[in-house]
Amino acid sequence: MLESDTALLDAVTRRTFIESGLSFVVGPECPLCDLEWLDEGQLRAHLQEKVARAHAAEQIHSRVLANGAAISEAARHLVALLTPVQAVARTVARADLETEFGQWAANLAAFASDLGSIEAIARHRQRLEDGWPQAPHALPLQALRRTVESLPDQTATTAAQVFLALAQDRLSALGAARRDCQRAAAAVKGGNAMYKLYCDLADGYLTRLYAAVEAEFATFYRAVNTDDEGSFKARLAPAEGGLDLEVAFYDKGMFPPGAYHSEGHQDGMGVCLYLALMKQLFGARFRFAVLDDVVMSVDRSHRKQFCRLLKSFFPDTQFIITTHDPVWAKQMRTEGLVDSKGSIAFNSWSVQTGPIVEQLADVWERLEADIGKGDISAAAARLRRHMEYVAGELSDALGATPRYRGDFSYDLGDLLPPVIGRYGDLLRQAARAAGAWNNQVAQQQVASLKKARSTAVKKHGDEAWVINKAVHYNEWAHFTDDEFREVVDAFKGLLEVLRCARPGCESWLYVSPMRGTAEALRCRCGAINLNLRER
Repeated sequence: MLESDTALLDAVTRRTFIESGLSFVVGPECPLCDLEWLDEGQLRAHLQEKVARAHAAEQIHSRVLANGAAISEAARHLVALLTPVQAVARTVARADLETEFGQWAANLAAFASDLGSIEAIARHRQRLEDGWPQAPHALPLQALRRTVESLPDQTATTAAQVFLALAQDRLSALGAARRDCQRAAAAVKGGNAMYKLYCDLADGYLTRLYAAVEAEFATFYRAVNTDDEGSFKARLAPAEGGLDLEVAFYDKGMFPPGAYHSEGHQDGMGVCLYLALMKQLFGARFRFAVLDDVVMSVDRSHRKQFCRLLKSFFPDTQFIITTHDPVWAKQMRTEGLVDSKGSIAFNSWSVQTGPIVEQLADVWERLEADIGKGDISAAAARLRRHMEYVAGELSDALGATPRYRGDFSYDLGDLLPPVIGRYGDLLRQAARAAGAWNNQVAQQQVASLKKARSTAVKKHGDEAWVINKAVHYNEWAHFTDDEFREVVDAFKGLLEVLRCARPGCESWLYVSPMRGTAEALRCRCGAINLNLRER
């Protein structure tokens, strides 16, 4: 139909054009060809008839193309079937048949590729009517069939070959897997052996290290807590991924530190354990350490012992010690752990300026600076605070007995007189002991100390003025610069007779032992070591 009616075929291609023109019809003049019709109705009817014919032709056009595509697919399928037949012809040595099948397949492939348009389908109209496969008539298909059927059946052989190929592949994979498994097992065995050896060596090393640290740790802790745990001992043992630590508690057994010991004692244990571990690991190479507020919860008396621990056991180690506690900072200077040049105070801090650093000068230097500025009130307050602090330290060190106050609010008048009196009693006791033992060196040293004491307490006339409880800093504030310097010199001289004069020591004198009957009056370096026992 499309082939015989070319106008209809043209209408298919012009359908869109005509539909667009129809939408522009206004009056009898055709918008497509500019011809004028009798009326608009006839023009519209003419165009709509063309659109209707084009629509019918388009439906036919679509069906023809769909049938052409189906035939093209069938032709390609037939080409796919001919390919293995060519291989069979080649197998049975029929080159003529192989050529014939090849030509037929090529013809079908070209035919299938040429069915994509109406025009191409129209060109193949005759072939489509006569039978489009067009198999060659001269092909001896029956003879080829008989030849193929006469060949021996290779199905079982082929199946066996496939089975053996698969079996060989799987056997090779099994062998490789077994070798990998054996290598992995050997690696696991070697790894376990190495791990066991490492654990044994590590446990052995850690056991020896802990044994050494254990002794040092107990020694350090006893040094800090001589007053209440002089028989302290500890036990360290390596545990799975950690360390087991048990400590003695007043001969009641060995327990974890957290069982019975206070927070202050546990903090002290932590610092002592750290120091013992560093000493064992680094030995003489332990030359530097930073301690940041490590004794905040440790008792005041134990802090002083901690200073002595660092001085006695780590003389070659430089410690950077930070604290927010001014009392602890003063104790470190009092005990000689640091000097005034080694102390720095950070007074304030901001993002813009950073820390404001002040070198902590010796109290006597700061007093002189206050006097130089004429600020006697500030100097008086500073002197009294310092004297009350030192008097408290000396009361503890010498075993003085100030009058008990229930509110623990001791002032200079409560503390200093008992210290001076106790020191005089100790010197007299030392003189009697030296005479009883006929120790002339000790007698001479005691005499020298007694003379220095007498000079210091009599510097302003008599002992009573110096220790008078009524002397408060607010009365000192009315002194002149020179008058107040005399007061400062008097107290400074008094304190100097209560400490060792040997450079590098300069420690306060103290009695030993701290509890019980006093047996010796001594300093840290031993330059002063006076026996107090007569028999």
